[in-house]
Amino acid sequence: LYYSFVVTTLEYHQSVLIPLKRKNGKTMESTEEADENPLTKLMAVDGDGLSFANKTAQWIAYERHVESQRSDRLFHDPLSGHLVGKYGKLLSDTFSQHAPNFFPDLSEKGFILYHAARTKLISDNIAEWSNSFSSSDASRQVLNLGSGYDTRAFWDASLEDTDLYIEVDEAQVNEPKKRILAQIETLPKLVCGGRCCISMNFATETIHDLPKHGFIASTPTCWLLEGLIMYLEAEAVKGIYEAIVELSTVESFAIVNVMNGSSISKEHHASSFSDVIFLTNGWTKVNEVMFGDAEFTYGRYPEGVEPSKSLGFVFYRKKSV
Repeated sequence: LYYSFVVTTLEYHQSVLIPLKRKNGKTMESTEEADENPLTKLMAVDGDGLSFANKTAQWIAYERHVESQRSDRLFHDPLSGHLVGKYGKLLSDTFSQHAPNFFPDLSEKGFILYHAARTKLISDNIAEWSNSFSSSDASRQVLNLGSGYDTRAFWDASLEDTDLYIEVDEAQVNEPKKRILAQIETLPKLVCGGRCCISMNFATETIHDLPKHGFIASTPTCWLLEGLIMYLEAEAVKGIYEAIVELSTVESFAIVNVMNGSSISKEHHASSFSDVIFLTNGWTKVNEVMFGDAEFTYGRYPEGVEPSKSLGFVFYRKKSV
């Protein structure tokens, strides 16, 4: 899997956000500045083998921790503070500088507010899907693809009737997470029936290989793709959607984080791309919301301001074979 969003974000940073300096009356291209800026360094693979996309797991953990400290918090993630690592705050601070370009009316807090509302939106939609089953005893599972340092299985009440919460990511993300959680003496009990952590080698495997790791395709599945597809090339995104279609039974659900019409997004990041695959394979489109829409604010988006045109979610449900 290739992380195209890393490249496009860096290009945007270099061509738009890095100011050109003038020296001796001449405009200079800021090549040295680009090489030295924090974002460029963050995008490099570090000594632990962490790519930029891997590092963003700590970014999201840090910003969930920030939200969890608020008196009016939308959720309480008691484990996020343990998982911020050395990149969590650094990434948050770095991207806060660029937040006004994505969220003009939210200033430097744009990403923190967006990630908080995003987390709550996902919980609400998992709960709505789970509650739609006629019995609380009906089998269901949630699979978080590119789960990063997510710990919903320990605190998200929307998973109370879920038999299994499956976290899928690369080993260089899953292994440190496993070690950190093992060291926490007061680790909360699971809110769901069980938790499974799957490490996949995406150099040799695809999502079609999930059954080899114990995934049971006959169980209705809520597929969670949060902050994932914008890091991938078109063929990888297409393959993921096609695998979800192939591996899902009736009443499965898909929560897909999309980027529509952003200056750094690509066609395959948009909901129009996922629509083509899901809607021609027995799925219905339940909803599509953008950050700032009435059902996607949660007090984290200013009233009277036009919703985001780029960052949002699309929801699908499988109704037929």
